[in-house]
Order: sequence, then C-alpha cells, then structure tokens
Amino acid sequence: MKLLEVKHLKVWEVQTGNVIVHDTSFTLEQGQCLAIVGESGSGKSVTSRAIMRLNNKNLQQTGEIFLKNEALHLLSEKHMQRKRGKNLCMILQNGMTAFDPSCLIKVHLYETLHTHFGWSENESEQALMQVMEKVNLKNPQEILHKYPHQLSGGMLQRMMIALALALEPDIMIADEPTTALDTISQYEVVQQFINIRQQMNCAIIFISHDLGVVRKIADKVLVMKDGEVVEQGDVQAIFANPQHDYTKYLIATRGAINDHFKKVMGENVPC
Repeated sequence: MKLLEVKHLKVWEVQTGNVIVHDTSFTLEQGQCLAIVGESGSGKSVTSRAIMRLNNKNLQQTGEIFLKNEALHLLSEKHMQRKRGKNLCMILQNGMTAFDPSCLIKVHLYETLHTHFGWSENESEQALMQVMEKVNLKNPQEILHKYPHQLSGGMLQRMMIALALALEPDIMIADEPTTALDTISQYEVVQQFINIRQQMNCAIIFISHDLGVVRKIADKVLVMKDGEVVEQGDVQAIFANPQHDYTKYLIATRGAINDHFKKVMGENVPC
C-alpha cells in the first residue's frame, strides 16, 4: 500500500527562477524507511520541507503529494496545519531550533499535544513520561521542567523523537538528525529510529549524507544531485551495484574514509 506518493515535485526560487528541485517522484509504503542522500545543496531538505509545505515563502512548488490518497497539495494552510505533527512529523537537524529558548521544554510539548488531542497538562505529562522512558531519557519529570539550553543536543533530539512517539504519526521525516551530535549520541539516536520502526511500524523518510547510517536503517534509497534524482532503489542493490556515476562516487568516498580510519586505528574496525 502506498502511504505517500510524490509526483513531479518542482521547487524554485521566486525572485531568481532558480530551480532547486527538478521533477522529483517517489513513493513510500507503510513501515518503510526511505533514505534521501546527497551532498549539501542537493535538494534533500527542500524536498522534505516541500512534503510538509514548510519551505520559505520565497520558494514556490508544483507537483502532487498524496498521503493515504489525500491530496496534500490541494489543502488549505489551515487544514495542512492539522496534518503536521499528527500525520507528518519532522525531526530537525538541530534540536535547539525546535524549542522556544524562553520557555520550559514542557510548554512546547503540552501545547502540541493539546492542539492535536485536546489533552490536559496532566494527560500530556503522563503520555510524555512513558515515551521519554522509551527513548532512554532518565528523570523525565525533571527534564520537562528544564529550558532547551540546559539539555544536550542528543537529549533534545530524543525529546523530539519522544514527542513523535506520543503523536504516533503516519510518517516521520528526519532531516539530518545526527549531524550536530557527537559519535555516541549519533549511535543512540539512530538506534531510537530503528526501535520506532519496530514498535510503531511507522514509515520514515531519513535524510542524510552518512551512507553508513543509511545502510543500517533504510529499505530504499533516493540519491539526489543538484536538485535531481539520479538513482533510486533497494538499499542493498544500490550499495552492491550502483548505476549512476554520482552514486558510485558517494559509495567510493565512504569506502575511502573507512579504509583511512582503519589504517589510522591500526586495527580491524567494523564499519
């Protein structure tokens, strides 16, 4: 069953006419993880924000986007707001930008849950404490009463994942969720996404330039270069037998980094 279908998506700058995403099409099925990969500026994040209809006002888009056969591209902004969070949930690259720095963490979370479910503060707190434990956040009540700057990047990322778990969206979009984290936090966050798939059967769009993470978490891969999809398919097939020169370059670069790391460490390091 096609959960999400994107048809001929095009995104361009209004003032310059510069096209950022060219005629992009793909599908996502229930419980599936689609990774969108490519270097900075390839159009990965713009594509994900186009699905949510969250790109800046200086960007325009055309094309068709269907969620469970409902045409998102035809919805009013008011109706689209209801879809964001409950049906489509985005995990941002930098957790600090997702929360109001002047408010306690709980304020943003309670407001979100009240908007979508009408829950009271007590109901929201109980639901959040359960999901926070699932993402290994200890002392959840204490964390809820902290300001964003009092939490590490890894903890903020896990707070966003916890909120997504409480919302139980159809699709979770993770936009470079490990880029701003240290190695240990990166591993923990990736494990959380793997756990989410197992527990919720939630579909995920995972945007990353880290092919090691992609190979670990994704079922399908969509490779973008200069705003165009140059290759897409099953993750194992793409890694084993890439067809496009750019995909070959990305995989070869990843391999060269691994080989250099092993040489520097002077031991057989699994990658």
